[in-house]
Amino acid sequence: MNTPKFKNVLIVDLLRIGDTVVTFPAIRAVRENLPDAQITLVASTDLKSIIEDQELADNIVYFDCEKNGENPFLIWKFSKSLPVQDYDLAIVLDTRLTSNLIAFWANAKRRIGYNYRCRGFLLTDRVKAPLYWNRPMWEYSDSIKVSHEVDSWIKLIEKAGFIVKEQRPYIKESHESQKRCESFLKEHNVAQTDTLVCIHPGSNISYQWNSDRFAQVGDFIIE
Repeated sequence: MNTPKFKNVLIVDLLRIGDTVVTFPAIRAVRENLPDAQITLVASTDLKSIIEDQELADNIVYFDCEKNGENPFLIWKFSKSLPVQDYDLAIVLDTRLTSNLIAFWANAKRRIGYNYRCRGFLLTDRVKAPLYWNRPMWEYSDSIKVSHEVDSWIKLIEKAGFIVKEQRPYIKESHESQKRCESFLKEHNVAQTDTLVCIHPGSNISYQWNSDRFAQVGDFIIE
């Protein structure tokens, strides 16, 4: 299988921190397939501290979606200020109309993304969104195939003709971040030899567990 040749690639990823981390394998796969391409990543302003250390793209541009995401003029102005005026390919690792607008106004010749809630009309390659997205877990049925979100974003990369070798999401730590973590654990009397279990009881309402389920997991771990 021949890898497609693209010189300038735009990746738009305005998701929040948890969802953004699971897009990392997809973003890294673009670089692995196109080592000589100029890759621009549009990410959320809130995630600058974590994105900076990941070495995901040649150019990283931040957009404040909470502040400017509903203003068409500011979205257009931002799109026209990107490092490259005409992209060969844009991959939208997001479901916002804002992200599709950025890809469209950035003059990307090919634009790949999910047609979520009919927001994909600006895309050239519209991929059907998973049926379970933003549906409460209690509405799932056996007929709905649920996959890990990593696989959902990799599907878009494969749509572009790229080969994905590493599907495991991971975060590169800077020396400063590692020192902060060590200081935090030391402050709370957690030794390096201790077994540390972290529970994050919050997410998109579609995937949100009831509090009693978190309690059961906690009890199971303690036992």
